[in-house]
Amino acid sequence: MVTWQAVGDGLEVEVTFDAEDEEAWRDFQTKGFGISALNTLPVSVETIGKESNVSVAIGSDTLETKRRRHLSLPETYYAAIDGVLPADDSLRELWERFKSSSTTFVRNFIAYHHFRRLGWAPKSGLNYGAHYVLYRGSATDFHSEYIVYVQDEEEDSSWNTIQSLTRIAADVKKTVLLCTVTAATRASEESGSVDTDLTFGVYNFHDVQYTVEAIAIRFWDPSIADGAQSYTFQQQPVIPKKPKTAKKKNRAKRPKRQLEGETLTGSGKST
Repeated sequence: MVTWQAVGDGLEVEVTFDAEDEEAWRDFQTKGFGISALNTLPVSVETIGKESNVSVAIGSDTLETKRRRHLSLPETYYAAIDGVLPADDSLRELWERFKSSSTTFVRNFIAYHHFRRLGWAPKSGLNYGAHYVLYRGSATDFHSEYIVYVQDEEEDSSWNTIQSLTRIAADVKKTVLLCTVTAATRASEESGSVDTDLTFGVYNFHDVQYTVEAIAIRFWDPSIADGAQSYTFQQQPVIPKKPKTAKKKNRAKRPKRQLEGETLTGSGKST
């Protein structure tokens, strides 16, 4: 049975999978929900050498294998909507619960939902000082292509923030998406017919309409500087990761052993 609970300061959720939940575990991995959690329980001798995300609870007669994944609050709510994560509370109650736990939950979830709906796999952007990085597929097969920084309508981005994000993005050849999430007082019935793309989307959640608007900031490419499309937004090419190859060990050459009775080189003497 798949179960979950809030951990730490309530800004993260730990999902636990029993041994019979192999299909659910694979589903979470395929869809890119969360990261594998490290062992927190003692591990028996029989489990040494197995996956680091497998922990063993010692019972009276048997060893029960459990796997765990850690999800952010936006990931958790999206997984609940997607139907892969069971929830005792209704979606509205879960929404209010997460709102009370984090003041940034709503805007971060709306941005997460926006990119998920477009087929991207958002992961934590902590390494780049941002909220998300976007993968076209599995993070094990592709490099991330976008760095996403999320802000609300009342927040103005300083030049220091923009300079920091674009400087990092230029070094790793990624595009910055500076996203603003605005909320209307009442949801519009016409929002479903609005065209959605990477830099714009309109969504309704719990009687409120949210609009996502993003500005794409990309490193300058001198190869297209003289072209007519040099200042328009262009999709980046897919950048697959190179398969890892086993490194050859450098073995130092061993000196040849002199056998007993062998003539020493240059000595003119024999033993």
